[in-house]
Amino acid sequence: MLIITKIVFFLLMVVGCAAQEVPAEFIGGREKLDEFVKENMKWPFKRMDYKGIVYIKCTINENGEILSPKVEKGLCEKCDNEALRLVKTMPNWKPSKKNGENISSEVIIPIDFSLYDNI
Repeated sequence: MLIITKIVFFLLMVVGCAAQEVPAEFIGGREKLDEFVKENMKWPFKRMDYKGIVYIKCTINENGEILSPKVEKGLCEKCDNEALRLVKTMPNWKPSKKNGENISSEVIIPIDFSLYDNI
């Protein structure tokens, strides 16, 4: 039986983004974000006893830098730490814009830790 990792990302939720704002995004969009996580994820367990989502809240500043990542809603200590590690190693993002100017914004990045069996 082959165990395959399933990493699912939901749409990034921008906290408090006004209608005239363009939300921050990973450069290359969701597809590139998924690739980054698949290539860099280090599963915290050989056998996954935990399934669920870790929500990481952080600020994307006007230069696209990720600042102050923290676990907004966790799953378990090892999964939380791995999700934080991933976010801290991400490259800069495209920052939010308001009226054409780059601005800082808060985002929540949900990272799904799931396994399924491929028979």
